[in-house]
Amino acid sequence: MPIFAKIAAELSDAVARRTARGGISQPPVFGELARGQGWRISDVTCTYGPHDRPFAEEHSRFSIALVMAGTFQYRTPGHGRTGQLMTPGSLMLGNPGQLFECVHDHGHGDRCLSFHFSPGFFEEIAADAGIFRGSRRFDAL
Repeated sequence: MPIFAKIAAELSDAVARRTARGGISQPPVFGELARGQGWRISDVTCTYGPHDRPFAEEHSRFSIALVMAGTFQYRTPGHGRTGQLMTPGSLMLGNPGQLFECVHDHGHGDRCLSFHFSPGFFEEIAADAGIFRGSRRFDAL
């Protein structure tokens, strides 16, 4: 089975398990895949749907997440009430301390591969790449 089909099937299974438990909301599940000094990689599965109330979250580190399955709106104070529609292949960028909500108006669940970097480690990466010469933050949020 192709990898993205397998990822989508695993998300469907997680949503089905939630339905079997009576549809009770549970926070996203973070499965740690790897970590090192100043970084970690997680497989994040969320089973929220249109009837679940979004809640405020905060990025604790620099975050880059690849949406692998499902859809949701990523709302930050700069996006207003509609947010940005995230679909498979989208990249979600987050700065430390940034508030956000993920809203699932169009279906149940999503799955992301999420990379988290401490500010110091991220600054090293940015400097090595010759970017973020000014603010050391993602600007397009």
